[in-house]
Amino acid sequence: MSTRQKILLLLSFPLVALVSALLIGQGSNVELIPTSSSYSTGPPGTKALYLLLQELHLAPVRYRKAFRDLDSHVGIMIVTDPKHTDYTRRQARNLEEWVKKGNQLLIFESARSSSSRAASVDSVSKLSLKSVVHGPASYFGLRLKEFPHQPRKELNVRLPELRQQIAISVSGETRWQEPSAEWTVLATDESGPLLLTKKIGEGRIFACSDPSLISNRYIDREQNLRLALGLMAGKGRRGQILFDEFHHGHRTEESFWTYVGASVFGWVLFQIAVGFAVFFYSRRAELAGRFRSLSRESGRSKLEYVDSMANIFETRKAASAALEAILQRFLGRVSRVIGIPLKSLEEESLSRARAKIPEGAVDLVALIKETRRAIRSGEQGEVLEAARSLARHESNLNKGLFRTLVGRDPTSAKDAKVLSSR
Repeated sequence: MSTRQKILLLLSFPLVALVSALLIGQGSNVELIPTSSSYSTGPPGTKALYLLLQELHLAPVRYRKAFRDLDSHVGIMIVTDPKHTDYTRRQARNLEEWVKKGNQLLIFESARSSSSRAASVDSVSKLSLKSVVHGPASYFGLRLKEFPHQPRKELNVRLPELRQQIAISVSGETRWQEPSAEWTVLATDESGPLLLTKKIGEGRIFACSDPSLISNRYIDREQNLRLALGLMAGKGRRGQILFDEFHHGHRTEESFWTYVGASVFGWVLFQIAVGFAVFFYSRRAELAGRFRSLSRESGRSKLEYVDSMANIFETRKAASAALEAILQRFLGRVSRVIGIPLKSLEEESLSRARAKIPEGAVDLVALIKETRRAIRSGEQGEVLEAARSLARHESNLNKGLFRTLVGRDPTSAKDAKVLSSR
């Protein structure tokens, strides 16, 4: 395994861990925390009641929206001690308007859930604080009081839907504070009211301070079950029985990403996809070799070019041909710089060309003669030396220093003065 593959493999582990936390972290929290949701099979859950209503064909529905389309439903809304999501005032108003149209609202709330939501409200900004309520009971003006460590007790209650009074098993830890005159007390003891009712518009609200009354742990008791059915399936009941699941964390409309986050298969497929991506990327890098820059190298000196070309021609036994090409290019360059036609620089016209070259210019005659002699001899050493000499003088031409003299001492006072003036 190459170094690149090892690095990719090591980076894939934290990536997989991060994505897994994002996909399934929130869903697992909802499952682990005991709630009174109709999805929960724990003691405080209400799944037993939900399944019982299904068997009785009373049309129970798990409502997972933020009270946006309540008008499309008719019946009873059950709110059972939500802990995960706060209610907004808009949601509470929508619920109130829905009840006024002839529907019913059943509230089962404890002081423990109210205090947990109050703590979450304290953590939000002051700007959004006004839009949050602790729950439907708080919105309708009800307040709870606690009596810690009180044992369960039996309490007599009689509903209009029930023909006789029944004794239900309830917790002694929470009771409503004294309600306003709009509320009717249906069950109470020395600690305070347990079950209240209020008519608003054409609908009605029932509020109970003990969610355990309809929980999985105590719903199997006959009197508790009779009370629950009396509230939910009594005289005049119509439509569906809606369980509010949005505020238990089972929120919103199902989407593809919600399914991926909650499904084990999505997690497995994601791991397989990451493995394939790492494998194919490493294979591509191995077959393609090292990545190369798209920028082209530039700025190489003429001497490097001449040396490399000389080495190539020397290897192929074509040194004379290489020097001939270099000489022709040099003569063309000199012709453009000093303004003398190329044909005037041929060997038979060197004397006339020399007369036209400004005083103190390069002794082209000697340079060209030496180069021609090296071409005819074919000696490797002479050819290479002549090529380097041409490259040096061409470099001077490029720099504008074509007045340096061949065969003279470049460190002489006269030449130094010429060079310094340039």
